[in-house]
Order: sequence, then C-alpha cells, then structure tokens
Amino acid sequence: MNYDRIVEGIINGLVKMKNPHISLEKFHQRLNNFKNFDYKKLSDDEIFWMLTYVLFFNMGKKASMIEKKLPLLKKYLYGVEKLSHMN
Repeated sequence: MNYDRIVEGIINGLVKMKNPHISLEKFHQRLNNFKNFDYKKLSDDEIFWMLTYVLFFNMGKKASMIEKKLPLLKKYLYGVEKLSHMN
C-alpha cells in the first residue's frame, strides 16, 4: 500500500474543505503541527477523533464557539464503532 499517496489525497481533500478566509500558507502551517505527531500511541478512535476535530476547526466558525461545543461533539462523534451505526 502506498501511504504517501493516501496522505497526499487526505491533504488535498483538507485543502478543498478549508475555510476560504484562511490562506493556503496558514493552513499548511497549522497542518505541519500534526506531521510529526506520534500517532502510534493512539487508538483508532483517538486518531479518528483528531481528524473530526480538525474538520470542525476548518469549517469557518469561530474557534471559541467550537471549543465550547467540543464535549458535546465528542460525546456523539467519538468512536468509529459509534459512528458506523449512525444513519
């Protein structure tokens, strides 16, 4: 499996979904914070939550509003198994 192509596809997808008010340079600066992250110590659910978390912060809403809602979002959106049963 070519993981480089998978990562490239994910990054390209995130760029397409980014907030239009965030410059591409700023987006890549933020993304670089995650490039050297030691994900091997995380469970699949924790990794999936991080991806979900990043998605919400790139929706164009104020970070302070999203941060207030994170406990509720995590309650309902945390866990691959939980989400796989949603319609």
